[in-house]
Amino acid sequence: MNKAERNHGVDLLRIIAMIMIVGLHFLGQGGVLESVSTGTAQYFTAWCAEAFFMCAVNIYALISGFVGINAVRTKYSRLASLWLLVEFYCIISSALKYGFYPELFTPQRLAESLMPVVTDKYWYFTAYFIMFFFTPVFNGGVRAMSRAQMKLTLAALFLLGSAAPTFFKTDIFYSHGGYSLIWISALYIAGGILRRLELHKKAKPLLCLTGAAALCAAGFAMKTLFDGGHTSGYFQDQAFMIYTSANITAAAALALLGFAGLSIRRSAAVKAIKAISPLTFGVYIIHTSEFAWENLLKNAFSGFAELPAVQFAAAAAGTVLAIFAVCCAIEAARSALFKLLRVDELLARAESAIRGKIKKNEKQNTPCGD
Repeated sequence: MNKAERNHGVDLLRIIAMIMIVGLHFLGQGGVLESVSTGTAQYFTAWCAEAFFMCAVNIYALISGFVGINAVRTKYSRLASLWLLVEFYCIISSALKYGFYPELFTPQRLAESLMPVVTDKYWYFTAYFIMFFFTPVFNGGVRAMSRAQMKLTLAALFLLGSAAPTFFKTDIFYSHGGYSLIWISALYIAGGILRRLELHKKAKPLLCLTGAAALCAAGFAMKTLFDGGHTSGYFQDQAFMIYTSANITAAAALALLGFAGLSIRRSAAVKAIKAISPLTFGVYIIHTSEFAWENLLKNAFSGFAELPAVQFAAAAAGTVLAIFAVCCAIEAARSALFKLLRVDELLARAESAIRGKIKKNEKQNTPCGD
């Protein structure tokens, strides 16, 4: 969005969504979910958090479409900047990994570590990187639609991409549970349609967020019922607690509408949101880098399951926020370094020069009279 159009509620949701993503990785990769005993207070706390955090990735993808749909021109320098950010952390991660564990080093492994897009080191970034080149098509297509067409498209995306896999066990989108380019693209389009329909201007934030919470709670309820042996085998794959689940997808959309409808005017809050929101993507890359993922996060918090219930909840919340804060600090330092080196400015100039040459060549190759 342009600065004048910036929706601080959406930026706040971006921050919250990334904290939730850190929470998902704390629970999963951190070994917490595997360590809690079924039926204990720690079990209910951990899986309840998992159910509420599950919509975070969908929220992040919806936001991309919500803020990108009205883009007048695709800024490829922005994509190059994101790639350099990822490459920067890949280099640091590789240095740490092979510095501490030199026996793992091979030229092939190093090459794979330094090529995050083609080796799919960060599935979300790989999906986003490829999708970026199609966003002009998505944006133009959505902007050309009538309101009726947008509503029909939104319904089709939800029914075919989310409801069908949930209730009929058929992944006709080949979305692989949400870990795919197709799913991220579908959410981008959906987010763009929500923006174009301006539903956030009519929505009541409290009602939207209450609905989102209820849908997440439904996923937790189904998980709890299954573990208690009270559900049929039809939903044994936790159909209501994956990215493409109908309740999780709807919850993400409601959360976006709810936060987009917020009016945040306090200068202190706005300043904090403006400072933290641009750091969130870096938080994702840092804590899921090869070294951090395998050597710092893997089963690092399984011992939390032995803590009393209250201490467990407090320790879990504190750890997630601490990981987020540390990653924010690292990303802020990286951002300051890139700003000092004028990386974004140089990339923008390079893009402008390339566009100028292409335009010049087009004029030279245009036949007279055309």
